[in-house]
Amino acid sequence: MDEEQYITQAQRIAALQEDIILAGRATGRAPVAPDYVEHVRRILEDRYGGSAPYQMGLKVHTAIDLRLQKARRRRFVKALRTSIASAGTQGLFTILIQMQSSPS
Repeated sequence: MDEEQYITQAQRIAALQEDIILAGRATGRAPVAPDYVEHVRRILEDRYGGSAPYQMGLKVHTAIDLRLQKARRRRFVKALRTSIASAGTQGLFTILIQMQSSPS
């Protein structure tokens, strides 16, 4: 944003020093693997229809490794912060592409 002069250099520096807080759900608990949760939600909606999974009281078990997902999320936030600090928005796009192409 500072490259496009929407914010000053001082605002950029202040923003980089703030903690990155990823948005959670209304329950106060953010899913550890939001992409995976979304994938499972879509499968359930396809199988049982629109809002049925929310009304059927389903108990869903998955094979996700939460420890691995938490580590990946920490790695992503760290890489994102480093990339933005060093290369601005261009760095953001670079790190997103790298994260998508890495196996884990």
